[in-house]
Amino acid sequence: MTSRAMEAVEKLITLVHANEDEANHLGACDSRLIEAAEHAMGLTFPPSYRRFVEEFGSLDIAAEDFLGVYKTPAGGDTLWGSSRETLDARDSGMPLELIAVQQDGMGGIYVLDSSSPYSDGEYPAMI
Repeated sequence: MTSRAMEAVEKLITLVHANEDEANHLGACDSRLIEAAEHAMGLTFPPSYRRFVEEFGSLDIAAEDFLGVYKTPAGGDTLWGSSRETLDARDSGMPLELIAVQQDGMGGIYVLDSSSPYSDGEYPAMI
């Protein structure tokens, strides 16, 4: 049985690929990078977010930037995106169980709360 969150992310993937001219993404993210990001945070991604990151790495569409996981040549081994934003937010007091997945443009962060997983392994989203 597929969760509603997985159904939603699959619809998003279809929508983005049908509108590539309006989307910027890095493409597939290697599972080793995802595991390295999870290790750096001491948390695991829920299934739908993992699927999103696997497909896009990171995504910007319709003026919205969705954090993922990626590296840059200039950054060397530094992981950017969700894990970097999560670790930086922790330095400012964000609880350890939260995963940053999007910034709201006004200093707030959308997060996933790993402390309260649903029965399907998904995490509640919060701001």
